[in-house]
Amino acid sequence: FNILQRCKKLLELQRGEALVNESQDILDLSEEVREVGISMDLYRADNMIAMGHCYDVKLDDRKKAVTNLREALKLYMHLGSDHEVVINTLQNLGTTYFGAKRFVEALRCFQDRLLLLRRLDEKK
Repeated sequence: FNILQRCKKLLELQRGEALVNESQDILDLSEEVREVGISMDLYRADNMIAMGHCYDVKLDDRKKAVTNLREALKLYMHLGSDHEVVINTLQNLGTTYFGAKRFVEALRCFQDRLLLLRRLDEKK
């Protein structure tokens, strides 16, 4: 009887270890998927920046430029608000708003950019 209890206990422990290992494998896989997703978001954001620039400078369509730059900004925020591409995108967006004579939005972008630059400076 004692041996049977020990075997059951050992089997439970092995099942527990298998579940832990399977759970770890799932976590590892989900991390890889997350990293690929972030890479794709950054790729999309980079392309949206380029499209925003083309719409603004080459095609004089600031509405589409703003749409692309705002979407890029959202995607870049995964990196953290104090990341260089976020700060640069705020500058580009502010300049585009300014060109469209949307001065309130432009000022907001420039102020946000300045705030982030000051935070970066304080960290140094």
